[in-house]
Amino acid sequence: AGKLLDRTGSLIVLEADSLADAWTVVARDPYVTEGIFNHVEVKPFQQVLP
Repeated sequence: AGKLLDRTGSLIVLEADSLADAWTVVARDPYVTEGIFNHVEVKPFQQVLP
């Protein structure tokens, strides 16, 4: 997790049982609850390395 080098946002990688569970985590993020982020994307991915 951390900020992007071009200062356009952050990246958080998490494991969730469902897309709904991932959105629950997003909804609790302080940057979201305090209105710092005006746009959030959740994208599934497949882990290929341990």
